Amino acid sequence: MSLYTFLHHTATDKRVYLPEEWTPFLGQVESTINCLFPRIISWIHFNIDVHLPHHVSTKVPCYHLRQANSALRSSPYARYMTERPFSVAYLVRQVRHCQVWDEALQRYTSVRSGGLIRAAESREGMPS
Repeated sequence: MSLYTFLHHTATDKRVYLPEEWTPFLGQVESTINCLFPRIISWIHFNIDVHLPHHVSTKVPCYHLRQANSALRSSPYARYMTERPFSVAYLVRQVRHCQVWDEALQRYTSVRSGGLIRAAESREGMPS
């Protein structure tokens, strides 16, 4: 499930919205990626790779995700949908380029450049 969560919500070409910019549409539709696995894998995992309909309505049962996705593709919202086939190369690219949002700099920063350390340090002063 972690792999699906990562691939559906992390992409180098998707941006993080500031709280004042964020809307449910931007966060749940425009920023979600359907990372499509081979059909047999998708079937075994209850079609969860077709993830965007789940963000439109959590009431869509897993056995209707593909039909709901087709309906979305036929709607005016299709232009906001992002779908990519799963591949090891795509996974490696996303993991290699995965970054963290640096609140102080208001931009992504690489884990290698200390972004993860700064993010952890900024949370230390926050109440839990």
